[in-house]
Amino acid sequence: MLVIGCDFHPSWQQVCWVDTITGETEEKKLVHGSGEAERFYRQLFTATNWCGCGRR
Repeated sequence: MLVIGCDFHPSWQQVCWVDTITGETEEKKLVHGSGEAERFYRQLFTATNWCGCGRR
């Protein structure tokens, strides 16, 4: 399972995640204006069969 955290800012966001099975972690800064954030989430949805999200 992937656990994903996001620190959202108007022009960019910092995303980090951990794979609870492998222990692998990663962090990425995504820029909104370039479309990088949208591409990241589209790829994530396709690769993981993501079914929803929570917001705090």
